[in-house]
Amino acid sequence: MAKRKRAIPQYGTVTLNGIDYYRTRVQNTDGKRIDEKHVESCIPEFFHNLDNGFFKVRYERCSEADKKFIFAMVSCDKLPCTISNIAQVMHKTVSAISTSRAQLINKGIIYAVRYKELDFTVPEFSGFIRRLPEFGEWEKENQEEQK
Repeated sequence: MAKRKRAIPQYGTVTLNGIDYYRTRVQNTDGKRIDEKHVESCIPEFFHNLDNGFFKVRYERCSEADKKFIFAMVSCDKLPCTISNIAQVMHKTVSAISTSRAQLINKGIIYAVRYKELDFTVPEFSGFIRRLPEFGEWEKENQEEQK
C-alpha cells in the first residue's frame, strides 16, 4: 500500500499598513495558491463590507454630539487619545464633554484604556470615520474655526 502524502500547512504573518495579518498558505477552489497580492486585492472589499454593515450600524446609533466627540478622537491622530486632547479639539472643557463620553462608553463605541485615555472598542473604526464625507466636512469647519 502506497504511503499517503501528508500536507503540512505553512503559517506566517503579513504586515500591511502597520497591521499584522496571520495567515496560512491555502489554495483557492481552482487549486491555485493564495498569496499576499490576492489578500491585498480583497482588502478594499473587506473594508467596504465592514463600512456598510458593522461600522455603519454602530455609527448610526450615535447622536450628533457623540459624532463630534468621535470626530475629535479621530483627529487626535494617535489612539488612545486623552480626554483633555479631545476637549481641546472640541474647544470645550473636559466636564462639558463628559456626557458624550459616558454615552459612548455605554453604547460600547469607546472604552477607557487607562486613566483619562480613550480608544475605540472596535479595531479600524477610526479608519471608517476617516472615510466618511461627514468627517471631512467637520474637519474643514474645525480648521476654519482655528484660524
